[in-house]
Amino acid sequence: MDHLKALKSLKCTTLEEAERCGLIIREDGGDEIGRLVPIGPWILSRPDLIDLMTDWRRNAMRFFMSRFEASSESMAWYLRTLSVGQDNRLLFLIEDPAGRFVGHIGLSGCDGQRAEIDNLMRGLSGGHPQLVPCAERTLLDWCFGVLNLESLNLKVLSYNFVTMNLHARFGFRETRRLPLRRYEKDGKTEHDEVDEAEANVDYRCVVMELGRGDFTRRMTEPAPQARP
Repeated sequence: MDHLKALKSLKCTTLEEAERCGLIIREDGGDEIGRLVPIGPWILSRPDLIDLMTDWRRNAMRFFMSRFEASSESMAWYLRTLSVGQDNRLLFLIEDPAGRFVGHIGLSGCDGQRAEIDNLMRGLSGGHPQLVPCAERTLLDWCFGVLNLESLNLKVLSYNFVTMNLHARFGFRETRRLPLRRYEKDGKTEHDEVDEAEANVDYRCVVMELGRGDFTRRMTEPAPQARP
């Protein structure tokens, strides 16, 4: 199965199908602590979840390069046109053992060799304390093991230290810091990647990358021993 067929196969028409196709999230000891539930056309008939995801985006707006007044309409457009509509993209909801959706993580620009990890967000508290880190590990393992990708990359704003540290935990390394120009357009705040001389903010867009071999080595390293 090629990468596009693999992605398409998870874009289910019903939530029940998506639950069955979901990726099991396990903690370090192997116990199941949640599930990555793939978003497909089924999400468009769930206004309650669209509203929930809108709240998450609104609360985390400062961590995005494009900032606007989030609405259920804009979220529905995003999900329909991009998450569901683009063949090389897939978004997963993070589900805790109680069946609550508490966040999401996805990938975009998948070309069979590379993809970008994006939209990592915890919207609600609760569940296992390592649910989100283990969700990321589950997705990375699926990208390398099932999609057979060679490398992954991501972009994060330089003041988002928690997220950068989380990615580094799985072997992502910073490769570039891109200067940014911030501007307002049509009621939105946007950021463009520019030359240093054109930058007008002191934060940067940090590019991080992870190869298949680096991820495998990181996952097979012995856990650090606790000090007596």
